[in-house]
Amino acid sequence: MVIETEQVHKLQGWIGHELVRFNGRVLDEHVLYAGSRDGFSNELFHNQCDGMAPTVTFVVLGNKRVFGGYTSIPWSSNNLPMGDRSAFLFSLTDGHEREALK
Repeated sequence: MVIETEQVHKLQGWIGHELVRFNGRVLDEHVLYAGSRDGFSNELFHNQCDGMAPTVTFVVLGNKRVFGGYTSIPWSSNNLPMGDRSAFLFSLTDGHEREALK
């Protein structure tokens, strides 16, 4: 997945630290789960991501739209509500050249 440098800077400002990347690309060894690589399943997602934090989740639709979310607390499969005051959703591209938003 490739996101523009300007978008990376915006997202890093929102989360307060750098994203691990190389030449605009998130390094594969830092991608915990990718539906295109690992399969689209809740169980597979939680097998790879439970206990991990902080995380940024990206959703890419047709290489045009990039959105996602950030959380500072670990993922969990226990179905209990969790609070994270630093969590947020974001849109980096919407397919219409609008500015990124949080």
